[in-house]
Amino acid sequence: MRKLLLACLTLTACTTTYDTVIRNATIYDGSGKPPVRGDVAIKGDRINTIGIVSGHGTNEIDAHGMAVAPGFINMLSWATESLIADGRAMADVKQGVTLEIFGEGWSMGPLNDAMKEEIRKRQGDVKFDVNWTTLREYLDSLVARGISVNVASFVGATTVRIHVLGEADRPPNAEELEKMRALVRQAMEDTGRREVKRLERYMVVLETAAAAGPLLGLLGTVIGMIQVFSVISVSGAGQAGMLSGGIAQALIATVSGLILAVPALIIFNFLDARIEGMVTRIDEYSHLLLKRLSAMREGSDMELAEYEMRKQH
Repeated sequence: MRKLLLACLTLTACTTTYDTVIRNATIYDGSGKPPVRGDVAIKGDRINTIGIVSGHGTNEIDAHGMAVAPGFINMLSWATESLIADGRAMADVKQGVTLEIFGEGWSMGPLNDAMKEEIRKRQGDVKFDVNWTTLREYLDSLVARGISVNVASFVGATTVRIHVLGEADRPPNAEELEKMRALVRQAMEDTGRREVKRLERYMVVLETAAAAGPLLGLLGTVIGMIQVFSVISVSGAGQAGMLSGGIAQALIATVSGLILAVPALIIFNFLDARIEGMVTRIDEYSHLLLKRLSAMREGSDMELAEYEMRKQH
């Protein structure tokens, strides 16, 4: 009876529990391969298992006759205002959309005072305060309100044009185009700085652990050696058993310090390299974009000259 009870307890302990298990679904994994029948197990905010799930879920869903797929991306989303009113985004979520991409032509930043006032005047059923200026601030305000979808945005070409030219119907001159370039560059750098800052939050902890590990090991070593010499001073050097305890403590403390320091140092160097790479890529992309805008400026100067000639005739 005891063996049977132990076997039952062991079996229960080995059974994996998930938050949600979707069973008997037709699974499209997004790779383009034919769908397969199977289960999907979710734990926390991660898909844990795809295939045959032997564990059970707190929430079990029978998806027989239905399809399961990765979330869809709405590449031309205009939910910029509706998400302010209702962050659940039910109109898109119920169609499988999990990522909204804004900014095709017009984006919710960067804004100047005149643009903010125009947005307020044009508001319809959805009323809101325009309490942001940059595109990054708008996206952050959405997240702070609480939304069920992921969001991202291009910097709208129309937005930067209106920011500099207003509603003027003419090509920009060189100085105006340079201001537009600066707005785009600023928006890119805002996002880059945010990602770098997010990674740097962990750097201080890792750097401290990497530096403190050897010191803690050294401290333990010193304490162990003090014990060794204390034994020697009292009992002489012939008490091998008593001496070995202090030596073992010293060695264990040294190893413990290294176990703490080595992984912390490796992770620190990995994140440091990643941050450097991210900054470098941002600089490269910004430089490439500015080169393209410079080429556009040359074309715009020609368009402006042609525009002036047409006006004279």
